[in-house]
Amino acid sequence: MANIANTQDTPLKYTIKQMVQQLPYGGRGMVIMRMADETGNHENHIRRMWNYSLDSEHEIKMEDLIVFAKILNVSVGELIHEDLREEMVERYSSWKAMLEQQ
Repeated sequence: MANIANTQDTPLKYTIKQMVQQLPYGGRGMVIMRMADETGNHENHIRRMWNYSLDSEHEIKMEDLIVFAKILNVSVGELIHEDLREEMVERYSSWKAMLEQQ
């Protein structure tokens, strides 16, 4: 389980945690429950995913990122650390184009 848990000095791969923490305290739990319900993940897994460190080999599934972006009312690119944004948004665009052709 190396590189999954984040320490405070390690940058996060995703900005989801920061976005949820900006919500009013009472609304955070509701957002996490909605993310879990709409992606089929457990609430604890949602918290684990948003704590992936920048150097982690783990990634959130694109389908889940799309759901998170919709719930938080942001683009998928805004959920990704700026150092990875260009590469991951390009992969997202390719993935989306492939789905639209099917």
